[in-house]
Amino acid sequence: MSLRYANPFLDIDDTGRTHSFSLDTYYKHQLSAGNTLKIGLDNAMRMANHPSLAEKANEFQTSLYALGEQKLGALVLLPSMRLDRYELPRDQSITAFSPNIGININPAFLSQLFIKAQAGRSFRPPTFNDRFWQPGGTLELKPETGWGYEGGLLWYGDVQDGFPAWSSEVTVFRQHISDQITWLPTDNGYWSPINVRGVLVSGFESSFRIEPTSRGNLNTRVELIYHLTDAKNQSDPTSASYNKPLRYSPKHLFKAMLGANKSVEKWAFGMDVFSQFTSERFVTEDGSSSLPSYLNTDMRIHASLATQTAQLSFQVIMENVFDRDYEVIKGYLMPPRVLRFELGIQWPGRRNITHP
Repeated sequence: MSLRYANPFLDIDDTGRTHSFSLDTYYKHQLSAGNTLKIGLDNAMRMANHPSLAEKANEFQTSLYALGEQKLGALVLLPSMRLDRYELPRDQSITAFSPNIGININPAFLSQLFIKAQAGRSFRPPTFNDRFWQPGGTLELKPETGWGYEGGLLWYGDVQDGFPAWSSEVTVFRQHISDQITWLPTDNGYWSPINVRGVLVSGFESSFRIEPTSRGNLNTRVELIYHLTDAKNQSDPTSASYNKPLRYSPKHLFKAMLGANKSVEKWAFGMDVFSQFTSERFVTEDGSSSLPSYLNTDMRIHASLATQTAQLSFQVIMENVFDRDYEVIKGYLMPPRVLRFELGIQWPGRRNITHP
C-alpha cells in the first residue's frame, strides 16, 4: 500500500509504502455432541518504507489460540486462550498470554432472550501505525494490557401481526487497563499516540434495531445506538489528572440511522440519514477545559440502474446537513455543509447484476 502525506504548513510531502503478508491456519474438531474445540495459528510479517524512518520498520507476529464451546442445556460455556509473540525492531519482543471465559444463557421459558457474560485478560500491542505512522508514530510505546468483565442481554422479536423483526441489546462493562494507547493532538498540527499508565473504564452500551423490512418493493430499516463511557485516568494519585476524564473521550454518544430503498423494475432508489450526538469532551488532563457537545447529521440519496452488462449508480451526499459549527479537536473547526455528487459505472462481464 502506498500513502502520500502532504502538509504545506509544515513543509511535508512524503510518500510511505507498507507491505504485509499473513498465513492463518486452524483446525476445528467436534469432540462430542455440544462440545467443540478450535485451535489456530496466525503468522504475519509487516514492513514499511518511509523517507523519515531512520531504521528498519518491520515486525513479525505469531499467535497460537484455542477456542472451546461446551453446551450444557440452556447454558453455553465459551473458554478461550491466546498466546501472542511479536518480534520488533531494536531486538525487542513482546509475549502475552490472554485467557478468557464467556457464557451464554438462553432460558427455556423465553427463547428470544439471551443472557451473556464475559471476563478475561486483554492485550493490545502497538500497531504498525502506532509505532511507524509519519508524522506522529512512537517507537517507545508499550503494549496495552488489562482485565475486564461485562454482562448483558440480547432480545429479539420475529415478524408478527404486521410488526417488523427487531433486536435490542444491552451491555454493562468495566475494564482496568495499564498503558492504554491513546492518540492525542499535538502542538505541531498532527496526532500522536501515548501510553496512559492506568485507566479505569466503565460504561453501558445499548442498541435497538428494526431489521430490514419489506413492504412490497419498499425496504426500510432503523438503528439506534447509545454509549455511556466513563474513562478516568488513574496513573498517579498525586497528579492533577488523577481520576479525571481522559482527554477527548465523550461520556455520551448517541447514533441514529434511518434508511429506505425502493425498487422499480431495473431501478433502485434509496435514502439514508445518519445522525450522531457527541457530548462534552475534556481537552486538558486536569479537566479544566472542554469542548461543547454537538449534533451532526449526514444524508445520502442514491439511485442505480442494473442491466445485463453494467450497473450505473448516482448518489448525492450531504455532510453536516444543518451547517453546524463544531470542533472535534480544539482550535480546528469542522467543515460547513458539504454537497458531493458521485457517478459510478461497473462492468462485471457477463454476470447479471441485481439490486442490493
